[in-house]
Amino acid sequence: MSRARALREKNVVVKLVKDLNKRMADFENAVDELKILKDSITEMHDQVTAQEQENTNALIRLRTELKENKTKVLNDAAASVGKTIISNDELAELREQVNKLKAVNKSARDEVDTVVEEKVEALIQHRLQLQALEHKATVAALQSAVENYKKEVSNLNKSFERMSEELKSQKDLTAQMALANRPVVTSQSPSS
Repeated sequence: MSRARALREKNVVVKLVKDLNKRMADFENAVDELKILKDSITEMHDQVTAQEQENTNALIRLRTELKENKTKVLNDAAASVGKTIISNDELAELREQVNKLKAVNKSARDEVDTVVEEKVEALIQHRLQLQALEHKATVAALQSAVENYKKEVSNLNKSFERMSEELKSQKDLTAQMALANRPVVTSQSPSS
């Protein structure tokens, strides 16, 4: 029966160790997922930045083309009729709209960046706290199991010492009985 119990206890320890290994693997997977999430966010940020740069370059190119076309048309029209095609107020209004769009775009990008960073940080902190709590629970369970095993080992050692003392007492008793049952040999002197 004690061998079966030892095997059960071994299985409990093996199960606890396997469970701890699984939890550590889960923790590592969660960290890897967070790294992937961070890389995805960085990649998305890089794509947004690249798109903004592309848009800025396109806007500059379009402005240049517009200016060249306007200049050509204005020059042609001005030469033919002697008038200006676009007013200075309209030009100022267009410039103001471009500046507003840039400000809105920058503001929106800043807000998105802030929200994403906050959410990622909160998610990372939450997962780290969760993993820490799971780790503490696992460690506490293992410590409890170890304490129980220590108590059982101590009890077994006490039982072993008690049994050793009983065995020694029985050996002593058997030896005493053997001596008591041994015939006493007396020396007799030969009579003459």
